[in-house]
Amino acid sequence: MHRHFPERRAIASVDADFSDWHRGRRWFALWALWHEDVALAAQLARLHAHCAGLLRPGYARQPHVTLAVRGFCADHAQRPDDFTPQALARDVATLQALKLGAFVVETAGVGSFSMAPFVQLHDTDGGVAALHAALGGRQRPAYVPHWTLGLYGANWPRPVVARRLRRLPPMPRLRLPVTELALLRYDALELSGPLQLLGRYDLAHQQFSLETQYL
Repeated sequence: MHRHFPERRAIASVDADFSDWHRGRRWFALWALWHEDVALAAQLARLHAHCAGLLRPGYARQPHVTLAVRGFCADHAQRPDDFTPQALARDVATLQALKLGAFVVETAGVGSFSMAPFVQLHDTDGGVAALHAALGGRQRPAYVPHWTLGLYGANWPRPVVARRLRRLPPMPRLRLPVTELALLRYDALELSGPLQLLGRYDLAHQQFSLETQYL
C-alpha cells in the first residue's frame, strides 16, 4: 500500500468548483475500459459498501478503467487541454495503426492511492499497457490500471485505512474480455458524478462509432 499511498494521511475529497481548471467548460473526456459486467459491478459495490465511513458519500461513477485522459470537449482548440473532433480522429487513427484485437484482463487485489481505494487490474495479455502507451497516457507517476471504489471523505491516518482494507472480504478473481474501448465524458462541475458514453471503438473491426452528441 505504501507504494501508491506514501503520505501519512489520506487526502480527503473536497467540495469545490475548480474553476481555475475548467474555466467554464463543461465536458471532460477520457478513454477507458467500460465493463458492463453484472458480476464485476456487484463485487465492486460490495467492497464499496464495506468501506462505508471511510468514503465520501455520493460517488456515482460507474465501473471503468481509465486508459488516458483527453481533456475538455471543444469544437476548436483554444487551450492546451481542449479535445476537438480533430484530436479524436487522430486517436482513432492511432488505434487503427496499433491493430490490437480483443484481449482479456483480470481483477486483482485491493489497494489504495492517497485519495481513493481501488481494485487493481491484472493486464493478463498486455493489452491495457499497449493502449495506454499508444494513447500517450501519463507514465509518471507509474500508471496503475484499476477500478476506483470511491473517494476518501476525511484525512484518515494511513494505518487506519490499511487496517480497514485488510478486513475487506476477498474478491473472487474475474476474467473479463475486452472487445471494445469507450470514449467517456463527465461533467466538470460534478467530479464524482456519473460518466456518459460518447462513443465505442470496436477492437475486432477497428472502427469507432459515436453514440451521442460530442458537446
